[in-house]
Amino acid sequence: CINGVGPGCDLMLGGTLLSAHLHSVVDDLEVSNLTSGRDMMLRASEAINLGSAKAGRDLIIDSDTLQANSLSAGRALTLQSEGGDLLAGSVSAAGAGTIDSAGSVQFDSLSLTGGAPQTLNVHAAGDISLGDGSGAASGGAIVLSAGGNVTVDLASASLTTVAAGGTAN
Repeated sequence: CINGVGPGCDLMLGGTLLSAHLHSVVDDLEVSNLTSGRDMMLRASEAINLGSAKAGRDLIIDSDTLQANSLSAGRALTLQSEGGDLLAGSVSAAGAGTIDSAGSVQFDSLSLTGGAPQTLNVHAAGDISLGDGSGAASGGAIVLSAGGNVTVDLASASLTTVAAGGTAN
């Protein structure tokens, strides 16, 4: 990484990270809000931190770690953190999706808008945590699989399968 450019550099699309609620993982005053009328693909060998990413069709994000306030796909959703955690305030998709983390996964709300045939698979080597006590998980088939614990703290949830290597609450 030389002057913030090149291999080994973090993709920082926003400002300083906050450790408060996931609804504002990234400082809202210094964020990048990315919008695409078609597909959006973000790949980085290090961290990706952004305010929001909204794709009219497919949204694909592959990085070492991922933190975002809002992620939305008009069709398929693919999120992957290959070295650490995947954290987002809200996640929505109208098509099938896969979320895979080498660490933990944490979302405040999760929404599938494509109807009953839609499936979203969420896998974490660590823990999965859904909700801040007021969010929701709804639509289609939501499958959670964690090597650690699964915690669901939502106002409403419709989950198809929950598998935890530890405890499921």
